[in-house]
Amino acid sequence: MELPLASSLKFPPPGSIPPPTSDLHTTVLLVGSVSTGKRTLARSILRTIKDRRFEFRTTGALPLPHNITARVDYVVLLVNQTDYSSLEAFRVSMLHLPAEYFLGRCAVVLTHVDQAQRWAFELNVLYNSVVDICPTLPTFLVNLTSPQEAHVVAQHLATAFDTACGRTHDMTPLASQIISLDCTDSIEECWQESLSDLSGHLEDDVDMRAVDGHS
Repeated sequence: MELPLASSLKFPPPGSIPPPTSDLHTTVLLVGSVSTGKRTLARSILRTIKDRRFEFRTTGALPLPHNITARVDYVVLLVNQTDYSSLEAFRVSMLHLPAEYFLGRCAVVLTHVDQAQRWAFELNVLYNSVVDICPTLPTFLVNLTSPQEAHVVAQHLATAFDTACGRTHDMTPLASQIISLDCTDSIEECWQESLSDLSGHLEDDVDMRAVDGHS
């Protein structure tokens, strides 16, 4: 699947994000360096959500060129946990993302989380990078090679896209973003729960390899 580069996109001036639209077309900007899973994520969304029209554009990092204009409904920032340079690109992109997009129009997807032996950084490093700028930013930890995990993330993102585009009744993007914290006291608790769940899965994998006689 070939995705077009973000060569015809430009963020609107501060305070002038395009108004919500009731149509089923959504322009999504996927931001991430090589091997973060931009194409895989786009394919998962297209397979999962068949009653929407998506236009995916990609770029390695922000900022975008300044001589181009088009609508950007939602931004997904992808980070590969086995590649430290993708974390550095993510940090730069966060600094160049217009502030309005942090109000329910942006999410982070951390990929390759299943490859613990190859991790280039710990999860708390990304956690600190996120909460320093936007404590309520939705963040998904996912193995995109797992059809089940990719399907779940695609569903969550599609709901966020609809809200950002004004297609969800009685729900603003920011309210949706806050509710997505699942009523926990803080985003730190969400992260700690994710860390605990992931550690449990990794331990189970190790136990299964031991039972099977693999090292």
